[in-house]
Amino acid sequence: MQLFSTILKINESVNRKMFMDLIKEWNDTQMFAENRISDLFAQGETGVMYGDEHLWLIAREYEKENIIAIRYEKSEDDGTVWDTDYVMNFNTMSLSIRLERSYHEQALRTDAKFSTPYFIRLLIEKGYLKDDGVFKVDDQPLFIDASNVSLLADVMSGKNLFFLPVVYISRTYYDEDPVDLHKISRQLKGIAHVLAEKSVFANTAVREACEDRNAYYGAIDIIFPNPDLKPIRYQYHAEKGEDPILREKTVRKVMEYSGAKLLSSLETYNGVVHAILLESLDAQSALVHQKENERQKAVNEMEDVYSTFGNDLEKLRKQVEELSAQSQMREYENQMLREKIRQSEKMPVIVAGEEDEFFPGEIREIVLDALDEKLSALAPESRRAHVIKDLIEHNDYRRISKENAQQIKTLLKDYKTLSAVSRQQLTDLGFVITEEGKHYRLCYHGDPRYKTTISKSGSDFREGRNIAALIIRQFM
Repeated sequence: MQLFSTILKINESVNRKMFMDLIKEWNDTQMFAENRISDLFAQGETGVMYGDEHLWLIAREYEKENIIAIRYEKSEDDGTVWDTDYVMNFNTMSLSIRLERSYHEQALRTDAKFSTPYFIRLLIEKGYLKDDGVFKVDDQPLFIDASNVSLLADVMSGKNLFFLPVVYISRTYYDEDPVDLHKISRQLKGIAHVLAEKSVFANTAVREACEDRNAYYGAIDIIFPNPDLKPIRYQYHAEKGEDPILREKTVRKVMEYSGAKLLSSLETYNGVVHAILLESLDAQSALVHQKENERQKAVNEMEDVYSTFGNDLEKLRKQVEELSAQSQMREYENQMLREKIRQSEKMPVIVAGEEDEFFPGEIREIVLDALDEKLSALAPESRRAHVIKDLIEHNDYRRISKENAQQIKTLLKDYKTLSAVSRQQLTDLGFVITEEGKHYRLCYHGDPRYKTTISKSGSDFREGRNIAALIIRQFM
């Protein structure tokens, strides 16, 4: 599965040696020793595989097009295989980077953490990257205030041309960052520009300049280079402080966009290898024809043999071209299929709405809860019962909400006061707890739509049970 791809413009001052030196520096300075290949490029620079079957790197050089293609592959113990490709075209001074994750048959993991490669950070630090229009490709946010708000306004109006998506992060009502700006900037380095409102006090000037089309009070906008794609806005739902779900959604959407890009054949490692093979076949075919002409003068009887040999090579060359074309088409078809799978994984059978999940799989659990309750009221052998039972059985129904509801009942059954243990347990269930005079305020996952209060010292034995019933009925 392609996780993301990006194309970065490189400064003309970067030559082949600088690029290869940077590849070696990237390998030698990786954070974890198990990701480094010892003695990289000790045997030569291109055409040699370094490492072993679990961790290896190979660089292939396509001299005709002035391209160096590098593949770095790591196989993990659980069967996950990570492929990172770097294809540097010195004619166009562009670098395509592609990260792909696949599995062996024995693979156990179905989801893994990933981020843009450390190599992009080195490109930024060395100053090797060209600007993307008016934006510098960076791993730090660009702060927006009244002095430079025209940058954002031009993005909103479509006046600024850019190749990478623009992520605009507004300040919350309480003048806080809704997400960790430096963390999200590092995660999106090389695949998006991160613009952040410097202060909520600039909100009026920003909204006026953008004709009120920009995100505000903690919301985040994602503006895509393709004008056919409408901007996406994610709202801020926490009462105060960072909203980690908001950051995860934003990163995931940008990753999905970058992962859907279809690269040309010479922008991928496999495409460059196919081109090198075709060039080699053409050279062999030309050599055969040359020898054939020379020998025809002396040995006419060998004409049919060499002609057949030449035809065989031509057939082989055409077969390679056809296979290469088929490979590109299948890659495109697979990408379309991956997009369908992504959509189906998010919400099978029905389409997801705009509500955010408070925890992974929450919306699916709520839907399955409703189906499970409905099932008990249906005739066992009816069509509806069969369909609903089938959906429940094939959607990993974990009954998380029911388990959480039972914990709430147990916690608040004989409520007298909120102990440190009880407070921690409520926090683990997603409640933000604050104090207001003689009461505690409980806000479910920081969403102000789901809040209630409970006295600090309960005098009525029914109070805890009533609060538990309200939470279960309205929050879960």
